Amino acid sequence: MASMIYNGKYILPIIILLAFIHSCSKPRSSVSPGISAELNAAEADFYAGRHKKALRSLANLRPQLSDKKGALVRYYYLMAQHHARTADVMGLYVDSALALFPDQQAIDECPEGYYCATLAGGDHRLKTGQYATALDLFDKAKKTLPLTHMCDDGTLDSKLGMIYFNQKNYRHAASYWRSCYRKQGLCDQNVSAQTDFFVKQGTLNNIGVSYEQAGMMDSALHYYRLDHALINAAVGNDQISKVSVNGAYEVLYDNLGSVHLTQSKFDSARYYLNKCLSIPDPETDGMRIPPLLKLAELDILTGRFDTAYQSFRHSKKLLNKYADLNQNSAAEWKRLYAYYLSMTRQPDSVYHFLDQYIREQDTLDKNSTNLFRLNIQRELYGIQQQQSLNELSQRNKLKKLYLIGIGIIALLSLIIGYLVYRSLKKTRKSHQASTLHNQQLQQTLSELERVNQNHVRIMRVMAHDLRNPLSGMIGLSNVLQLQDDLSADSQHMVQLIETTGNNAMNMINELLKSGLADEKEELEMVKQPIDINALLQNSIELLQFKADEKKQRILFEPSAMPAVVLANQEKIWRAFNNLIGNAVKFSHIGGEIKVGVKTTGDTVLISIADQGVGIPEEDRESIFEMFTPAKKVGTDGEHPFGLGLSISKRIIGMHQGRIWLDSEVNVGTTFYVELPTT
Repeated sequence: MASMIYNGKYILPIIILLAFIHSCSKPRSSVSPGISAELNAAEADFYAGRHKKALRSLANLRPQLSDKKGALVRYYYLMAQHHARTADVMGLYVDSALALFPDQQAIDECPEGYYCATLAGGDHRLKTGQYATALDLFDKAKKTLPLTHMCDDGTLDSKLGMIYFNQKNYRHAASYWRSCYRKQGLCDQNVSAQTDFFVKQGTLNNIGVSYEQAGMMDSALHYYRLDHALINAAVGNDQISKVSVNGAYEVLYDNLGSVHLTQSKFDSARYYLNKCLSIPDPETDGMRIPPLLKLAELDILTGRFDTAYQSFRHSKKLLNKYADLNQNSAAEWKRLYAYYLSMTRQPDSVYHFLDQYIREQDTLDKNSTNLFRLNIQRELYGIQQQQSLNELSQRNKLKKLYLIGIGIIALLSLIIGYLVYRSLKKTRKSHQASTLHNQQLQQTLSELERVNQNHVRIMRVMAHDLRNPLSGMIGLSNVLQLQDDLSADSQHMVQLIETTGNNAMNMINELLKSGLADEKEELEMVKQPIDINALLQNSIELLQFKADEKKQRILFEPSAMPAVVLANQEKIWRAFNNLIGNAVKFSHIGGEIKVGVKTTGDTVLISIADQGVGIPEEDRESIFEMFTPAKKVGTDGEHPFGLGLSISKRIIGMHQGRIWLDSEVNVGTTFYVELPTT
């Protein structure tokens, strides 16, 4: 009976805790140095057992993290770590962290935060028995790690080691934790000494426990010694709390006692278990239950039943106080107590405690059924295959989109090509039509030019030939007027003939000076420096006689500075004669005409102002046309030809000048001429 009851070994629960706290312990690049330092300090306080201080620090820090995703994820991570023993509360913080990454863009913006969140999510899913989901999250973390530019510190190996350990596949667990410890040594982690000690010491302990449970005691003792050396090196380090060092010693001595107990080295086992129990412990989580049970087991094996009973009483008191945190220990207590009753000859109570142990152990095994069924390699392979299928499906969708896009582009290219071809065809036709039209227009212009030249030649011949009979007619009329025997009517008729002849002669002269002039006249025109003041003075003196007939005065105001222009004297004189003559013609009897000259920089401005009939607004453009319909009779009946202003504008244009006017009907007109100086 006793041999049946005494079967199995107690497993230290520190494995689960360490697997969780191992993650996200180094500062992230997306977290500002100040906030990162505060998060590191809070994390170190958790590891040192200063939970209240850590929680106060995180509570004060939380309002600053709303717009800092990397820091906010780490905050959720630390809070989830603190509540690791309460799955529901832990899940709230884990889900809040994962919710910060709804799409790939959010992941790309903060890959370090996503890595941390997926690790925490995997830990929570393991705790709640969602093993496939946990592996999926761990796989996502593994794929995200290269994007974070972080060193692989073995965190994912630690996760898989924990799963294998819970499956009682201890050799695989030890292998993964060894890989984890090796990677920790290769990474230059920017973490506090407290955190570094806690993680590395815990990893060495887990390797030793795995080998111990696998029955490989020499390997277990080797890693326990490494752990012992690491703890000894931490003694006296002000950056590592005494609570952490004592806790590490407590776990180590408990495990060493377990190894020596298994090897039946009872004195050594008692030595380490007593050292474990002699370390001050606040007894906040039932940490002393495992060494008390092992010491009770040792006392039973060595016949110290009274001290064994005391260990059972003490451990039972702790189990009653921390039952939810030590379910495995509660079942183990009943098994060992049944063994104790059997060895102390109390068979009536043995069955009762043995039955309770079997029931509780069955419940624990049932809860772990899914975990034992889990084939990690197959699940990971399935996850990778599913991801490959998803990626293949996504690529196929992209290929379809590309094909559709290429098809649309090809169709648009054909349409554009057709439109370009049609446009080029129309352009070619338009160009041909335009070329033909230009040729026809050029031919027409050439023909018009030829006809115009013939017309000019004919008109010049006619005008020249008309001068002779008109000259004879004017001469005869002059001779007839000298006759004394002409009656008054005859004398009047002869005067009319003379006046008509003179008008006709003047018109012919104007024609010869305008449109009938040689087209090469401008090219052959000889220019010389002309004093505008002197030229106008001369013109005014000649025209004053004509103005005297209408009792008009021509006033001249020359410029104070010399006003010299490069011009053809005959033509420029003719232009000003026309303008002053028009002022005389269209000014009232007794009126006043003002001629002024001003020099302004590199130009000369000439103004000719009269007090005549003025020019209506609608006629101010057309008066510069040859044979303009806007011509009017002078104030004394002078006959207009409609050529003077056209000739003047042409001459001024030939001298790179310009002409314009201001006029008011029945008030007067002022003509302005601007010419460049030499």
